[in-house]
Amino acid sequence: MADAKRIEVDIAKVREAIQSGIPLTITTYTLPHEMEDYMADVLKVFLTEVKQDQMVESLSYCLKELVNNGKKANTKRIYFEEKGLDITKKADYDEGMKTFKMDTITNINYYLEKQKSKGLYIKTIMQTRNNKIKIEVRNKAELAYIEYKRIHDKITRAQQYNSVEEGLAQLLDDSEGAGLGLVIMILVLKKVGLTEENYQVLCDNGETITRLILPFSEKMKSDMATLSEKFVALINGLPEFPENITEINRVINDPNSKMSDIAMKISNDVSLTAELLKLVNSAAFALATPCQSIAEAVKLAGLRGIKNLLFSIGSMKSLGDEDEEKVKTLWDHAYRVAFYSYNLARSFCRGPSERAI
Repeated sequence: MADAKRIEVDIAKVREAIQSGIPLTITTYTLPHEMEDYMADVLKVFLTEVKQDQMVESLSYCLKELVNNGKKANTKRIYFEEKGLDITKKADYDEGMKTFKMDTITNINYYLEKQKSKGLYIKTIMQTRNNKIKIEVRNKAELAYIEYKRIHDKITRAQQYNSVEEGLAQLLDDSEGAGLGLVIMILVLKKVGLTEENYQVLCDNGETITRLILPFSEKMKSDMATLSEKFVALINGLPEFPENITEINRVINDPNSKMSDIAMKISNDVSLTAELLKLVNSAAFALATPCQSIAEAVKLAGLRGIKNLLFSIGSMKSLGDEDEEKVKTLWDHAYRVAFYSYNLARSFCRGPSERAI
């Protein structure tokens, strides 16, 4: 039989999620082999993009273990339900686990289809935020107390060992699939310098959540610090608005200011006065008679209109250049950015579109 075609990872989408700090989510109901490979490929791209590729091999194993545990937990719910057993009761749990492994392995497709029809998903989430990497696996079934206790017992006991061989004899548990996967995962996390504190298991809103919280390596922190310093230097190097425009803007933002105060400040600047009169006498306002009063022009333009005018003129003065062609190119670009930003905000952001500017 030919191998299933490997699902291609959208590297640009992974990169965008990392830069935005938003979670990358992959959801499956049956976890076929190609989906398992896809999750591993996304993780590899994700870690490579955040310069943590030294952890790819280790975390790929951890992810594989976690998603398969989630899949098995969902299968267990279907199996116990069909057997009429209550998974939360110890006697029923022990009875069901005697035959769970053999019965489900020999008829796995049936149980996977049942999981899908009941909406029992396995969800992988990857996110980078606050100098940490979060990898989560969620499955749509809360842990029973018995399962929760067994997991934490294995995690605690796994801390005693430095190799799989040491724990093999004591942790062998055939009914749960030997439990070696979890032991190996804890030892793998140890190998990359992590502890049990980086591994969390919890239940919330009908889900079991298994979470790995990984700090960035020192190299990544150093690179981020250097990048931050460059951004700060860039921001500090931005030109400031002329003092007169800053002062008028300050008056506008003062809740105790009157329109007459704003008009007085504007009238002290000849070029700004001319631009304001040109604005209110334009076709956009369609006045019956020309406006020649600064006070009246301020009322017509309104605070928002004056602010926009101030920013426009202030930007032109701050970013001006003797080369007329460069100035034109700069403003053409600025207008395009404003146009696209406004339309993107209007299409994808909540709230009135006017607030998008």
